[in-house]
Amino acid sequence: SDVTMQSVPVLDIRNLSKTYPGQVALAEASFQVMPGEVHALIGQNGSGKSTIIKTIAGYVKADHGSQTFMNGNAIDLWHPTQQQRSRIRIVHQDLGLVPTLSAIENLALGRGFDTDRSGRIRWRRETRRCQELLLAFGLAPDVRSPVATLSAAERTAIAIVRALQDWDDSQPGLLVLDEPTASLNSDEVSALFREVHQLAKRGAGIIFVSHVLSEVLGLANTVTVLRDGHTVLRNEPVANHSQSTLVRAMVGE
Repeated sequence: SDVTMQSVPVLDIRNLSKTYPGQVALAEASFQVMPGEVHALIGQNGSGKSTIIKTIAGYVKADHGSQTFMNGNAIDLWHPTQQQRSRIRIVHQDLGLVPTLSAIENLALGRGFDTDRSGRIRWRRETRRCQELLLAFGLAPDVRSPVATLSAAERTAIAIVRALQDWDDSQPGLLVLDEPTASLNSDEVSALFREVHQLAKRGAGIIFVSHVLSEVLGLANTVTVLRDGHTVLRNEPVANHSQSTLVRAMVGE
């Protein structure tokens, strides 16, 4: 059954184009993310990476003729069903946390609070749950303080934990990590990579966007390279590449 699971991509993007007046942001990009795979998406600024992520997130509408499939079923990323939307989790570079709210409250924004019969929030249970999720990253911040008072690493971990909470393993989901390591030190990066590998083991497909090629080579199984809106390397095994071959693909010389 592992073989059949492996054969259907979590996300299959075909001929994804996006044209703005006077500018082609993306020209027929195609790539697949398989269950259990960490798929690196790399390219210089302006290569089309952020356009792909915004399309997956539903912020940008792809041009006519673009096709996307999730677990074998066609999906309209501009108008996904509630169930499809819940299977796509994105951690953006700006994290999207509310700085004046605590870690507990930021986690509850997406899923709501655990309450008792009278509707009162079970703060002790929420606190413990939040602490346990963050301990997986080796972090123990004050989960009741406004997240603005926490370190960059703690905020990043909260955003990632929020994306991963209530993950449903019944059908493979997609996690997009957009430059997640920018504000992390090496220990925190290692903790993040451990979490990502655990999730991949459970069958999730992961898109990892990073400028740090050593991280790409250390974490990803597969790599797709964009240059000037075009897909120049597609679904390539990372093992076949070095930093210099990836740089050459990104820069084009």
